[in-house]
Amino acid sequence: MQTWRVLAASITGSSHQQSGLLCQDAQAEATLPNAITLLAVADGAGSALRAREGSTTAVRAAIHHLTTQLTTIPQTEAAWRTLLTQTLTHARKSLQTLAKTKPLRDLATTLLVAILTPDHIALIQLGDGAIVSRSPTGDLHVLSHPRLSEYINETDFLTGDNYLQAAVLTILPASGIAALALFTDGVEVLALHHATNTAHPAFFHPLFDYVAAPEATHNQAVQELEAILTSARVNALTDDDKTLILAVREPAASEPATPEPPASEPATPIAAPQKPTPQPAPTATPTPAPEPLSSSWNKPSPAAQQFTKKKSKQSTKSRKRRP
Repeated sequence: MQTWRVLAASITGSSHQQSGLLCQDAQAEATLPNAITLLAVADGAGSALRAREGSTTAVRAAIHHLTTQLTTIPQTEAAWRTLLTQTLTHARKSLQTLAKTKPLRDLATTLLVAILTPDHIALIQLGDGAIVSRSPTGDLHVLSHPRLSEYINETDFLTGDNYLQAAVLTILPASGIAALALFTDGVEVLALHHATNTAHPAFFHPLFDYVAAPEATHNQAVQELEAILTSARVNALTDDDKTLILAVREPAASEPATPEPPASEPATPIAAPQKPTPQPAPTATPTPAPEPLSSSWNKPSPAAQQFTKKKSKQSTKSRKRRP
C-alpha cells in the first residue's frame, strides 16, 4: 500500500522579522496506521492579537479530530462531507475554548486541510492560501477555489459567523493525484498566476521532484526548503509569512523477481577460458557535487527586480481582513 513523502516548512516573513514578531502561520501533519496522511496549514490574521495561537490551535485541533475519527474511511461523498464539516466545527470549538472570555476574533485564522487516503483525497479550504496537485502525467491543477470577495485583501476566517458557508469542501479520486502542495497566501505570489488560476510549473516541478527523489536526510531537506523560502528572490516578491507543505506519493513496491529454475546439468565449456589481457585502469573523473536546490533562489530574477522597483513607488498599506 502506497504512502506519502512529506516535506514542510513555516518561515517568518521579513516584515514580521523587522517588527520583532513571530511567524503567525502554522502547519501540522500526521500519518495514520491505515495508510492515511493528514496535512493542515493555517494563517493567523495580521490584525488579530493572538494570531499565532489561533493558527497553531486550528491545525492541531483539525489533525487531532481526524486522527480519532478516521479509524474507518468514509465510503460515500455524504460521509466525507460530514467528516470535513465536523473537522471545521471541532477546530472552531477549540478556538472558543482557548478564547474563554476574550474576543474570539483575537484568534482569527484561515485553515486548509488535506486527507490523503488510498482511494480518495479530501480537502478543506477556509480563507486564502491554496492547494495544488500534480497528476501522474505531470499536469498541475489548482484544486482550491476560495470564495471571491469584493475587496482584494479580504478573506474568511474560522472565527467568522459564516465559517461553514465560506468553507470549500472537495473530494477527489486519489488515482489522479501523484503530488500535493498546501500553502498560505505568503507563497501565492510565487506559486500561482491569479488571472488564470493556474500554477507555475517552474516553481512546483523542481520541488515535487526533490521530494520524490530526496538526496539528503529529512532534516537537510527541511533546511533546503527553508533556504528557498528565505532567499533573496523570494523576499523581493513577498514580505509575508510563508508556509508550504509538499507531499509526494511513494512509488509502489515492485513485485519480487521470479528466480529462474536451476539447470539440470552444469554447462560444459566449449574451450578453455583464455587468460585476459591486462588493460590499463581507466582514469577516474571526479563527479561534481550537486548544486543545492536553493542556490538558484538566491539569485534575483528580472521579474523580482521589476517587482521591487514597482513596489518601492507604491505606498505600503497594512493588510485588512474581515474578522
